[in-house]
Amino acid sequence: MRIPAIILGILISIVCYSIGPGDPCPLEPVCEFRQAFLCYDCPASISCKPHYLCKKAFSRTIGNKLFPDEAILEFSVKDSLLYIFLITHDSLWVKKLKRTPCLIGSVHHFIHSIKQIDRDEFLDNGNILFRQLIYPFLDPLAGKHKLIIIPDGKLIEIPFEALVMDLPKCRKKESSFDPDIFLVNRFEILYSSSLYNWYKMVSLQKPLPEKSFIGIAPVSFRTNENNQYVQLPYSETEILEISDLFRNTNLPATSCLYNQTAKYTLKQNISGKSCIHFATHSLFNNPDPSGSGLVLSDFNDSGTDDSDMILNYNDIIQLPLTANLVVLNGCYTGKNHPDDFQSRKSLSTAFIKAGARNVIYSLWNVTDKYGYTFMKDFYKKILEGEKYAAALRETKLDFISKKETSLPYLWAGFILEGE
Repeated sequence: MRIPAIILGILISIVCYSIGPGDPCPLEPVCEFRQAFLCYDCPASISCKPHYLCKKAFSRTIGNKLFPDEAILEFSVKDSLLYIFLITHDSLWVKKLKRTPCLIGSVHHFIHSIKQIDRDEFLDNGNILFRQLIYPFLDPLAGKHKLIIIPDGKLIEIPFEALVMDLPKCRKKESSFDPDIFLVNRFEILYSSSLYNWYKMVSLQKPLPEKSFIGIAPVSFRTNENNQYVQLPYSETEILEISDLFRNTNLPATSCLYNQTAKYTLKQNISGKSCIHFATHSLFNNPDPSGSGLVLSDFNDSGTDDSDMILNYNDIIQLPLTANLVVLNGCYTGKNHPDDFQSRKSLSTAFIKAGARNVIYSLWNVTDKYGYTFMKDFYKKILEGEKYAAALRETKLDFISKKETSLPYLWAGFILEGE
């Protein structure tokens, strides 16, 4: 059943997302439809299942930026409802869900179960979320290989790769996970903060810098009553071995370790680098997310931090980046303010604003040892010619296939935002 055509004529003058005054919106047909749908009191008979919608609304915008094997899944929270928009190269589908306590609870329990390593709770809630958020679109997703997720609200905290498509027959706690049950086995998955930001990113025409690498890791931290950061011995190995991978393929690589990682040194070294890799602690400022940052060097003897020792949100957005990839291998480097998801003032979005095309960040605490192993395997695949989304997916599948590293806590938290 088609959505009534009258919806498409509502709110013609809408300007979407962060477009400045007077700027034409390249996505106007899609955004007009989407906003019209959100403001329209759709009968239950219309919104109870996905529907195929007007091709002409986006054939000249989103459609020509998507390959036939790609799809965008955008989530929009409005009051007590959750709208899900599926966009492919030639069609647009929509589904409306009520934000019931069950749905909200499943999101919370899913995230909690990953962090607390509660196998049964993880499997049950991962499957509930898959059936509500993904399963209704499996037919139009047939033949799609890459999925671009645009989350909203608490869904920003979900690693969609870990959604459980099929509940395993064996639930023994000592058994490893089967890669086939996870959504990451079905799709390459990447994320964007908005439809407009994704469109703007894939429309960039500026040339990319030659492939090169810089790795930043303070490694050692003093511990006193004002500073409880643990040492990160594997971060040194991580930077040195990834640098060697680049050099072994005749590509330039720079390693900044210990006292070489201060802010002024970093700004001098990152210019023109295509891959910028941080292996360090992050600092999250809850009252003011713009005060969050990456710990670049040790704290001084008095226990107060020096302005040159933290690369904060405002520092990052002023960096003149041309990097194709920034990796933030640290704890909660994608964390947003819990009461203001719309502001998206996370460290990852700061690097996107500064000019990075792709950012890999973490949703929770990262273990020093397995974070090093994960990143080294990821870069090996990149240097073998894999694209970022494909390399990240294959690295995750490799982790799942080994009993020692199959827990979602060890692999699902690494998220790719970009093109």
